[in-house]
Amino acid sequence: MMQTTQLWVQQVLLGSDDGLPQKPDPRFRYLRVEVPNLTPGLWVLAFVDPHAMGEIEVWYSAQNQVIKLQNGRVVATHGLAMDWPAVRFAAAPPAWAALAADKGVAAAFERQHDELPGYRYGVRQRLALQTLAQAPLLAGPGSLAPDLAKRYAWFSETATPHDGTVGGILTNWYAWGLHLGQRTVVFSEQCLKPDFCLRLQRWPVQEDAS
Repeated sequence: MMQTTQLWVQQVLLGSDDGLPQKPDPRFRYLRVEVPNLTPGLWVLAFVDPHAMGEIEVWYSAQNQVIKLQNGRVVATHGLAMDWPAVRFAAAPPAWAALAADKGVAAAFERQHDELPGYRYGVRQRLALQTLAQAPLLAGPGSLAPDLAKRYAWFSETATPHDGTVGGILTNWYAWGLHLGQRTVVFSEQCLKPDFCLRLQRWPVQEDAS
């Protein structure tokens, strides 16, 4: 299955030298992905798995790397320099739509994740989620122009080690808006460790939150 999917994704993503197809096939859904030390590129939605806490989107790169997203959050990766093979939530995180409707609200929840390399199992984190009054100043998000960024509803999410000692504090950023007629997380910066952050953006940009 994985080899077949890899060949299919490679065919879909044939394009320019920087990994971004010059004319993306409109029959497919794309995610623009920035990974440390790699050229930004488009990934293809291969399939969607049903789940009680929200559908899990499985995105593939042409190099057979995988990112799984649930409600916009990374819940698994494969083939990166650092991977989280699995993420588990004690309870479903707060719904983005409810948070966006209540400006200034904060919420808290917990998750566990596994890490590679140097396999660590069940790393526990406390997460604090906060709505923001305006778009954050993110360094160098070249695909997200400031005039576009300010149209979205923004959230910060701070992950603190459960024991207060292991892994460091991580801060993630999420933009909520419209894409292909559906409200969803359209852009995010999510860190697997303080110096290894992923930037994910639904592509091409279709609509905004206004």
